[in-house]
Amino acid sequence: MVCGGLSAIYEYFSHGVYSKFMVFLFAVPLVAGAVPALVLVLLGREPSASVRRLWACAVLTLSLGFCMAGVLEIYGTSSDLVRVYWILAPVLATAAVVSEVRTARGRRAGC
Repeated sequence: MVCGGLSAIYEYFSHGVYSKFMVFLFAVPLVAGAVPALVLVLLGREPSASVRRLWACAVLTLSLGFCMAGVLEIYGTSSDLVRVYWILAPVLATAAVVSEVRTARGRRAGC
């Protein structure tokens, strides 16, 4: 909701200059939050608090990357520093998935 509002407000004041990153900013937390939650519900699992935090950090990092790339694109420039977001978000998401898989294996071995 925050990402959608931020995107709408920024585009309202962008004087007709649009960025695909800002237009689709709302979709990052929507898709990255809804799809994994749906998969976990279908599997009947609830991730641990640390896994949820890692995943939330990955989604936040990707959302910030979209926001920064959109702001810079609307401004008419670019920066190599935006690449950090594209690298760090998958690393955090992978860490969350690996942590969940290890936790799930530990639960199975303990039962």
